[in-house]
Amino acid sequence: MVKTITANADIVSGEFSLTFPDKWRTAVKTLEDGAYLVTVDRMTGNRRSDLQNRYYHGVVLPMLAEAMGEVDSVAHEILKQELLGKSKIIETPDGEIHEVWYSPSTKGLDVSSFYRYTEACRKLGAEWFQINIPPPSTFAN
Repeated sequence: MVKTITANADIVSGEFSLTFPDKWRTAVKTLEDGAYLVTVDRMTGNRRSDLQNRYYHGVVLPMLAEAMGEVDSVAHEILKQELLGKSKIIETPDGEIHEVWYSPSTKGLDVSSFYRYTEACRKLGAEWFQINIPPPSTFAN
């Protein structure tokens, strides 16, 4: 019988980091002793997961909104601007140069990018407001 265990992870600079390490350990404990083939597939184009979405909107965003003294929607815009904001130089027909800032939507972020975004939000919470936002592994099913 073939048993498949799937886990989300990031690999940055050769370092492997599981999104839900406790969930992984629990799943591996169900396996019999023996040799196994572990395959790593790059996740591209996969939108963030429902679990990631629930974690961000149910834990990260409310904690940061409260710390900011803002409603969730305003805090979300502030976080996008601070962490994902980009600038663009626009030249008008009469030669005026303007630098404009915009923040892309988080809806298009893939699993890995959204994980990095939520980690950056946690770091911002710790640095700006001295709050400890629990890691996503705390909320794994």
